[in-house]
Amino acid sequence: MCTGALPKEIFAPLAELHALIGRRLEGALTGWGGVEDISGRRRGYGYFSQAHYSRQHTMREYVGEAAESDRVANRRASVLLAEEELPPNTHAALQSLTELLSPLLPARYRDVVKPEMLVAAQPNLHNGRRYLRPHLDEPLHDGFGVVIVTIGIRGRSSILLRSRPWETDALERWFPLSSGEAYALSGDARNVCLHGVLADNESEHRESLNLRFGLHATERNGRFSAWDEIEKHWPSAEAVPAPCERAEPAPES
Repeated sequence: MCTGALPKEIFAPLAELHALIGRRLEGALTGWGGVEDISGRRRGYGYFSQAHYSRQHTMREYVGEAAESDRVANRRASVLLAEEELPPNTHAALQSLTELLSPLLPARYRDVVKPEMLVAAQPNLHNGRRYLRPHLDEPLHDGFGVVIVTIGIRGRSSILLRSRPWETDALERWFPLSSGEAYALSGDARNVCLHGVLADNESEHRESLNLRFGLHATERNGRFSAWDEIEKHWPSAEAVPAPCERAEPAPES
């Protein structure tokens, strides 16, 4: 679900929030794809409560020393935001944004997209890399968030959604996203689709801000269980047949 252009009173404070987290974490941002990612893409996390800031996470793929290194890097790339340092009108912007988004989401997720449910704001810097491969945000690891809202801060791009690629009727669709626009991932778009990014030629230094709302439960059969919502849709690689052909090509940009 894409909003189109956000009103200035929403976009301006959230763009400054993106910049604030970047300033607080200058030199401490970590690799977008984990501590071993040498692509140049970087990200960090700004938390709004001590409880959420105290959580630790790592890439699902990492184990042993790699997992510990990634955990340390994510902690270094995290900051607890104090109320007095937030840009003016941040709370009003979040309230207006969530009021704008909520009616557009499936009913099941509307209570999640509220300012008090915001876990973290995550700046993303592509740093000259145009393409971000299709990926799944792992709910109990670095890709937390029941609903993920992404705001285009700088540059233009195409957002790719790809359903489970091994299915015979898998689909691939895309939509454009410019600075000052936003989209939300919830339901099947978040849970059973991969998503990726292709920046326009003149927008190689794209930047975006992820707002991660709500946390999945580790237990099965509960509300927003990570297993029931997401993990049951994604069998292990050993069980996955060869990918099918694309149903619709991504744009050349």
